Amino acid sequence: MLGESVIVTVAGLDIGGSVGAAFLALLGFVIAGTIWWVYFGRYRSLPGVGALARFVWAQIHLLIFIGVTAAAVGVAFAVEAAAGDHALTLADRLPLGAGLAGNLIAMGTIRAVTRRLDWVAIMRVAVAGAILAVALTGLDLGPLPFVVVVALLIVAEAATEMTRAVPAQEQDGA
Repeated sequence: MLGESVIVTVAGLDIGGSVGAAFLALLGFVIAGTIWWVYFGRYRSLPGVGALARFVWAQIHLLIFIGVTAAAVGVAFAVEAAAGDHALTLADRLPLGAGLAGNLIAMGTIRAVTRRLDWVAIMRVAVAGAILAVALTGLDLGPLPFVVVVALLIVAEAATEMTRAVPAQEQDGA
């Protein structure tokens, strides 16, 4: 799905010489890379836990896949808006905001169910709420500032988590 997000972003690069649209496409790669970094840096395998946790781990991945795909579509909408020099509507903002929020909520849920409810799981949900709030309100931001704010939120979450959280392998004694 992360590869699909890159393909959708590249396919939407009919930017017509717009520097803002090109920068937005670059931010799309940053967002996709950040999702990849957190996911693959933390989920090497299913932990040896009970049947309910395994079920949740497997089933909630659908929300992760949908979130990644929606976020890629949202980046493509922002690139198109910037290239056409028009504002983002709620329908343009929601795929990116709701996609990333869904991804973060799913990853927070997986952590809470398969490991424990800790500050990382809570932070993921809190950042999801912040991203969704920005997407819903728009804050009168144009395409570039909107995606910059969203990218900063997800990169800050990932950097905090990856530099301060104990890796799952160390938690599990592996």
